[in-house]
Amino acid sequence: MSSNPMNIEETELPHYIRSKSDKQDDDHYIQCSTKNLPSIIIYTDSRGYVRISYDTLSMFGGDLKESEKQLPTVDQVMKMYKGYFKTFSLPDVKFQASGGEDAFGFVVKKEHADFIAEGLYYFLLTRKA
Repeated sequence: MSSNPMNIEETELPHYIRSKSDKQDDDHYIQCSTKNLPSIIIYTDSRGYVRISYDTLSMFGGDLKESEKQLPTVDQVMKMYKGYFKTFSLPDVKFQASGGEDAFGFVVKKEHADFIAEGLYYFLLTRKA
């Protein structure tokens, strides 16, 4: 096991993927569920923007009852998202966020997607009680 700041076992599974097909998205979710990791997918949105969606149910092997043990997440993600929007002075028309405690998505600038998705991955791992 390699050393990392979160003391998390590294896997060959990417921390997030760029959506190419529903099958690929489903396969990624299944792989994440098998390893109890968050599923994060980046979707092409509009010119210059992408949508990042995550699902924390996969951190509990897809078990809805087990996922109830998860620490509250969506409020913290919304605070970070609002801060991101304010920091980068993005147009209000691009502010899009929706979902619930287990699955949520939001729109970001395309050039920020990898950085945000990677940070989101490690943040979500801290939400597992």
